Amino acid sequence: MQVAAYPLIPATTKAQAITTRITVEVALYSGRPNPVFALSPGEAAELERRIGALPTAADGPPVEDGLGYGGLRVTADDGGFRQVVIANGVVEIRDRAGVASRRTDPGQALERWLIAAGAPHLSPDQRGWLEQQVPR
Repeated sequence: MQVAAYPLIPATTKAQAITTRITVEVALYSGRPNPVFALSPGEAAELERRIGALPTAADGPPVEDGLGYGGLRVTADDGGFRQVVIANGVVEIRDRAGVASRRTDPGQALERWLIAAGAPHLSPDQRGWLEQQVPR
């Protein structure tokens, strides 16, 4: 397993950090479009801090597995990572070269935090379903 040794959202200037667009897709459906929302610059910085604080994990089976709720897919239009998948207490980070590293999400705290950040963009039914899938 290779652990990323760079910040997830590197920024040489404050202006560059603000232009990095980070979106979160909530993998709820298999035959319909999933809800997607963007993180604010402050939320993006908090995401980076939270991921950086997570313990590393060993390689394992795919994070997204089977039908139903498949976790959260976080993508950045530039920066150090291409995609982060968060599900079932595991965080898989894929860098721009496609190299994957893993971290654990104890108590699914990061997953719950991202769901809370996206709550204003989700319907009441979607929020209720997520609360069943990722209990507090």
